[in-house]
Amino acid sequence: MSILEQVEIAINQRSVDKGVLLRVAGGRVSCAIATRVIRHFMYRLQSPLNNSIKQYYSVQVFRSMARLDLPTFEDPAVQRQTEAAWSTTGQSSVAWDTINMVAGLISTAIRLISQVSVSTVVSAGDNARPPNPQLFTCFSGLDPYQYSLQPT
Repeated sequence: MSILEQVEIAINQRSVDKGVLLRVAGGRVSCAIATRVIRHFMYRLQSPLNNSIKQYYSVQVFRSMARLDLPTFEDPAVQRQTEAAWSTTGQSSVAWDTINMVAGLISTAIRLISQVSVSTVVSAGDNARPPNPQLFTCFSGLDPYQYSLQPT
C-alpha cells in the first residue's frame, strides 16, 4: 500500500494504519541519523585528507621549481604560473574542491534518479490522470549543497 493511498484513507475514513505510520517515521529517523553519522565522519576526514593533498602537491611544485634554471625562474610568466600553483591562501586545495564537486554531482544524480523513479511509479499507478506536477517539485526546497563535504 503506497503512502498516497494511506493519506487518502486517512482523509476519507479518519483512520491511520499505525504500523505503516511507525515504519515511515522510523525510516525518516534512521535516515536522519545516518545522515548525521556520515556528515560527522566526512567532517573528521576532511582536514587530514585535505592536508595530505596539499602536502603532496606542495612537494610536486617545489620539485618542479627546483629544476628551473635562473633565467627561466626569473621569467614573470613562469613566476605567475608557479605562484598560482603554489598558492595556499584558500582553505582547501584544488584537488579537494574537485572531490567535493564530484561528490555533490553524484548525490544530485542519486536524488534526481530517486525522485524521477518515485514519480514514475506513482504516475504509472494512476492512468486516469496526468502526472501531478507537484511530484517533480516536492524537493525543490532542498539545498543543492546539502551533501557537500564541507562542514556545515
